[in-house]
Amino acid sequence: MGLTRKQAIAEHREMWRWIAEQYENKQNMDCLSPCRLKEKYLEMRGYSKFSLICCCFLCEYTKVFECDERCHKCPLDWGTSQDCLGNFANKGLYRRILDSYHYDYDLCAEIARQIAELPEK
Repeated sequence: MGLTRKQAIAEHREMWRWIAEQYENKQNMDCLSPCRLKEKYLEMRGYSKFSLICCCFLCEYTKVFECDERCHKCPLDWGTSQDCLGNFANKGLYRRILDSYHYDYDLCAEIARQIAELPEK
């Protein structure tokens, strides 16, 4: 797809703001999984869910790197977890949504807003 850093970050922010709104408004109640919401967003924007690595503009931007380096080359600062998923001791923000979307939409909305506004490295 060939995104620039600026495009990847802008698209990432727009997608995660939209996802936060879905949780806040309890929209698309049949598909509030963050994975499905990312796919739905991409479909609305005319992308195939297969057009981006992990349905993520940032992962797509870093696709030139090996898988184990991709997260470390992310242009955004994910905090102490160092990436979206984190690890057993320190869950990343995306992992926290995956763990919470079944029961706490308010928390998911809050986390989605945090993901949207992550600072650049």
